[in-house]
Amino acid sequence: MAHHDDVEGLTTRLKAAKTADERERLWEDLFPKLRRVAQNRIGAAGLRGQESPTELVHDVFPGLQRALEKADTRFESRAHFLAYAAQAMRRHLAAQAKRRVAEELLDEHFSIESASPALAIAMSEALDILSTRFPRGVRAYELREYAGYSYDDILDMMRDEYRTKALLAADLSLIRKSLVSILRPAE
Repeated sequence: MAHHDDVEGLTTRLKAAKTADERERLWEDLFPKLRRVAQNRIGAAGLRGQESPTELVHDVFPGLQRALEKADTRFESRAHFLAYAAQAMRRHLAAQAKRRVAEELLDEHFSIESASPALAIAMSEALDILSTRFPRGVRAYELREYAGYSYDDILDMMRDEYRTKALLAADLSLIRKSLVSILRPAE
């Protein structure tokens, strides 16, 4: 006999449910467990008070439902299903954080001094990636954003690499757009 907390039995019943009402009742049984997982994921991400567990469950619900609709989906245990749900929630929160980081970077009043810690870390890693492809542009970007030098100062310091302000501006724009591209999640 299946226990009310038997997620394996619940997922089997969800797959076997014939009507939308039957599936909805089964999901309602599962919702409190998913909400608890969401509370834990939000806490682990340091987002208590900023994210709603209920909204997080609703955001990942379609993906969970699609996974259950696949014929080959099998959850061996309650822990397996809830771990799968926690992973989906972690990915969703990470994608939201990347979106916020990209929006912050694109803000016309952006300055590295006011960047969130998450953005500062993400930018550092992204600049490391970009420095292999665009070393000159990354050096100029760091002089501009991190050291606070003007275009004229950078042109003077990097005179062997930059002949015009337009080339410098183009490189800085390329680096900024590349940072956004790296930091923005795939849609």
